[in-house]
Amino acid sequence: MDWNQFFIILKNYDGILGVILGTVVTLIVSNVIRNYGKIHFYVNEYDVYLSHEGINESGNRTIERVNSLEKANYFNYALEIEFYNNSEIPKILRNIRIIIRRKVFNKVIFSKTINPNNVKHKEKFFYTDIRDGFKFINLEPKKIVNMRIEGKIGDKQIIENIFMGADIIMSALNQKNKSLTRLIYKGKK
Repeated sequence: MDWNQFFIILKNYDGILGVILGTVVTLIVSNVIRNYGKIHFYVNEYDVYLSHEGINESGNRTIERVNSLEKANYFNYALEIEFYNNSEIPKILRNIRIIIRRKVFNKVIFSKTINPNNVKHKEKFFYTDIRDGFKFINLEPKKIVNMRIEGKIGDKQIIENIFMGADIIMSALNQKNKSLTRLIYKGKK
């Protein structure tokens, strides 16, 4: 069989081949479009401050905001974050962490996976696995999840590093193990 005969046979079946090729291309393109999209997260509000916690004369616990490093025994943070999945399929975020990095040395001085007890969620489409810490968030397609994260750090050396100009960053891994990071607080120095 030479090439001319092959093209004659191919021409006899061009309608069937066109339908099959069109169907395959449509399936591939629709699958790519469904998977296209990524997870976005936005820090709506944040509050970071130094505090002194103690016990007053009547034996009650007191929490007071302070401005000086000498009086402070805690660094407090509170974040309100929105996560948005703009793809057509559910996606996950894993290993959500708060990272404090010293700019001068570009060195991580504190890194902590978010504790599920410090998370307050406002959306019913929020799923977590909390058997052993905060594992993941399952984000439904085209949905916004609003989350409030609160915590405090009591290590005096870390507090001093923050006070001397450290950045606070939120980091997470998506379903492809790609790191997503957002700067929450830019250090003063």
